[in-house]
Amino acid sequence: MTRAAPGTTIATVAWVDDAIEIIDQTKLPAACEILRLETVDAAIDAIRRLAVRGAPAIGVCGALAVVLGLDEARPASTASALSVLDELVVRVGSARPTAVNLSWAVRRVRDAAVAEPTPAAVRERALGEALRILDEDREACRRIGELGRAELAAATRILTHCNAGRLATLGSGTALSVVYAKAAAGEPVAVFACEARPLLQGARLTAWELMDAGIDVTLIVDGAAAPLLHSGRVDAVVVGADRIAANGDTANKVGTFG
Repeated sequence: MTRAAPGTTIATVAWVDDAIEIIDQTKLPAACEILRLETVDAAIDAIRRLAVRGAPAIGVCGALAVVLGLDEARPASTASALSVLDELVVRVGSARPTAVNLSWAVRRVRDAAVAEPTPAAVRERALGEALRILDEDREACRRIGELGRAELAAATRILTHCNAGRLATLGSGTALSVVYAKAAAGEPVAVFACEARPLLQGARLTAWELMDAGIDVTLIVDGAAAPLLHSGRVDAVVVGADRIAANGDTANKVGTFG
C-alpha cells in the first residue's frame, strides 16, 4: 500500500508491472492510498469489500484478475490454459453478482483468448482484451461528458446521488462526466451530492473527488433532495445506474427513485 501524493490524479484501476493497482476506496476521504493486487484472491477480496467499486471499474478489475489467474496457474499446455480461463470466469465473475460489468468483462476476456494456440498467446490476448475494455470505458466516459454537456447546456446546478464519477470508472465518470466536461470547458457548474446511505458513497467519494477536482460541491442528506428539488434550486438531476434493462427500466442505489 502506498499513499498518493497530494494533488495528483491517479487511475482508479491500472495495470502496473504485471499487477493491478487500485485506489483503495475504503480509505477515502481520510487518505488516498494505492493498493497493489498481485493475486486473484486479492482482486476478489478488493471487489467484495468495495475497495474497488462502480460497475465499470469492477469490470476492468475483474478482467485484469483473469490475467493474474493465468500468471498464478502457469499452465503448461493450451488445454490447461483454457481450463484455467473457464475456472476464472466463474471464480472472478461471481465475486459481486450485482455488478453486471464484472461477469460480462471476464467472459469477454475468456472468449477473446480461447482461440489462441499457446499458453503464452492466451495470456497475451487476455491482457490485450482487458486493456481494451479499460480504454473503451475511458472513451465512453469522454463521450458521455461531451454529449451530456451539450444536452444540459443551460444547467448549472446539478443534483447527483451515490457515486458515478472517476472513482467508479476508468475515465471521468458516467453521470459526473457531464460535470467534469462543463468544468473543463470553463462553464459554471455546481453540484448537490446526496450522502447515499447506508455506505455514504456520496459523502465519502463524490464529495471528495469533486473537491479534489476544484468543483463546487454541496453535500446534502438524502432526505434533503426532495425539498431542494421543490425549491427550484436544481436545474438537472444526473445519476448513474447499476443496471439498465432493454425496456429502459433502471436499478440504482437506494434513494435514487425518490
